[in-house]
Amino acid sequence: MTTNSALALGQFSLTCRNTGIQGSVLTSTCERASGGVYKTSSIDLNPVVENVDGSLKWQPSNFF
Repeated sequence: MTTNSALALGQFSLTCRNTGIQGSVLTSTCERASGGVYKTSSIDLNPVVENVDGSLKWQPSNFF
């Protein structure tokens, strides 16, 4: 199966719409790999983003 390069590279903004954040939860409606079909999903950013002395930092060791 071939996938859109944006899907494979993690550039979600190229294949998602209606993206927003409420509190720590990021929600977006994204195109599925099969194309044309969209699915709404959410992720809580608290486990993967931290405040380090006033700057937001990605915490990849907490992401699974």
